[in-house]
Amino acid sequence: MEEFTYFATERYLLPKYGFKIHISATLESYEEVFDLTKKYLSNKELFYKYLSNRENFIKNISKTASPAESGKLFTIYPSNIKETEKILRNLSDTLKELDGIYILNDRNFHMSKTVFYRFGFFQDVDNRKIENKGSVWKDFQKTYFDLPQSIDDPFYQKPEIVEKESRPNILAFEGLNSGELRRKEFLISKLLNSNHFLRPVKSFRYWINNYYVYKFIKGKTLCDFQSKLFLFDDLTAEKLMVLKKIVYQLICILEEAHRKNIILDDIHPDNFWVSDDNEIFFIDLEFAHQFDEKGKITANTEGFYLEEWSNLTEIEKDLRKFGEVILFVIGQFNIFDKQERGVQDTVQLVTKILERFEINSNIAELLNYLFNGNSARRALEIAKKLYLKNLISFQ
Repeated sequence: MEEFTYFATERYLLPKYGFKIHISATLESYEEVFDLTKKYLSNKELFYKYLSNRENFIKNISKTASPAESGKLFTIYPSNIKETEKILRNLSDTLKELDGIYILNDRNFHMSKTVFYRFGFFQDVDNRKIENKGSVWKDFQKTYFDLPQSIDDPFYQKPEIVEKESRPNILAFEGLNSGELRRKEFLISKLLNSNHFLRPVKSFRYWINNYYVYKFIKGKTLCDFQSKLFLFDDLTAEKLMVLKKIVYQLICILEEAHRKNIILDDIHPDNFWVSDDNEIFFIDLEFAHQFDEKGKITANTEGFYLEEWSNLTEIEKDLRKFGEVILFVIGQFNIFDKQERGVQDTVQLVTKILERFEINSNIAELLNYLFNGNSARRALEIAKKLYLKNLISFQ
């Protein structure tokens, strides 16, 4: 079989050069990236090519392959800048949860891990050279992003960032150095490498201090978000949809962390960030750690941790804490130590209140599992079937 499979169209003439799009994957994400990208391209009249099979992809990302070509599963040749940007946005959104190999001579589109682009020739003409006012730019295999002098990058978006400073010998509390927490947080964020968490940009040292730079996320804490959502104050169908989306995303965060062998630990509403379009992120990884890591400290924020959980596994504690967060989001029903109302009574109370407002929901099943189960994967399976249906017509 040929290394590449090619597709052509009569909708437009293939330009001599322009911004080409590359879609990348890893061995683990190959099937899903390939299927989603192929599905997207199948009803688009575009020039594109892709590596014909998994074996060709493995060869492409091996040490024997050219570093400049490594990771390029799909290559797309759009007709113009406007179409290029539309494809970049659509595919980066479609593939936003998936991993890819960084393509050395490309730029990733808006922090995407799978969608890249670069300027280059689409056709083998003009010796692949562009001459302008005495300067000559040649398109050849490079290991860095490069543009002709006369061409600007229309897609580049300088990332907004937030810096966390780490000064030496500052204690988080007795026996624990704040600088060590910041250092571990940065390492954990790199291990997670996900849009659901802090997105690391770089770390550097200035004078005697260390700095850790992350991508800025515009929004508010989950605590502030809940105070404005408050489900039972002017209940609407839109609020139910938002609640369902938030709860599902919370479980996705839990499952992804555990799938990557990370315990989140310090789980409470102020450590979650909600963007303007209701996407949710976990933004504090200072207490996060890998499974079975020695020297760990369990966070016990009041209202989101019960003393009776002290002998549970780290995985089970994470599940219980997410249960508390969901109770908080629904209506600040989270449970405190020495409170007369326990877990079972609280879940029953939530069910009765939903029924009172004529909301048909299976959220009790998810809550009961979080407070009694031991698998984030199973919790996600339940969350995928979550429903919140109003039995009345909202005005």
